[in-house]
Amino acid sequence: MYAMPVLIRQPVSVLASHSSVPRLVKFRTCAVASAMTGVEVKVMDKLKDTQHAITTVESCTGGRVADLLTNVGGAAQVYWGSVITYDGSLKSDWGVPACSIKDVGTVTEQVAGEMASAGLQRMMEGYEREKSCSDLAEPKGFICLSTTGFAGGAPRPEWSGTCYLGLAMSSMKEPVVKKVHAAGNSREHRIEHKEYFAEQALQMVMEHL
Repeated sequence: MYAMPVLIRQPVSVLASHSSVPRLVKFRTCAVASAMTGVEVKVMDKLKDTQHAITTVESCTGGRVADLLTNVGGAAQVYWGSVITYDGSLKSDWGVPACSIKDVGTVTEQVAGEMASAGLQRMMEGYEREKSCSDLAEPKGFICLSTTGFAGGAPRPEWSGTCYLGLAMSSMKEPVVKKVHAAGNSREHRIEHKEYFAEQALQMVMEHL
């Protein structure tokens, strides 16, 4: 486990009156540990060792996968960037066929794979077009992770806590998709579900890289 101390300043007392004297606020400082899961460090090391660049196209995780990756020092060598395609219209605008969204819905194996494929294509084309501006360490391969699921409420109770993780790689002909399920009611465990989905997505990279 890796811990990064975060300092939060909390007001203890306020000395003030109704006069024109400025308020005097005293603070105490406390340390809060923000632990890294560990899997993001392994993923970043693996990406650097194999000279792969990564991007994410996230929905239900709301950028948490990207957050974990960029918590690791030296991320700019292998991390290209991310997009949060929360709404179906943005998924379609980013490259997911509109017919897929209409026919099977956004939280499906098919759409997760198409999100990953679209993100991979965007990264490869974008990097090639603008690589003179890039900080990436001359990647030999490219990876895109996608997430789509129900971190919060779901239309049906049995769908609660379900997420599809998509992985597309420049060395693969087709994306791979993994379905994961987090225990607990989504409405009560939304944050925990997002964290679980993000960690499972990064584990997926380790399994295929």
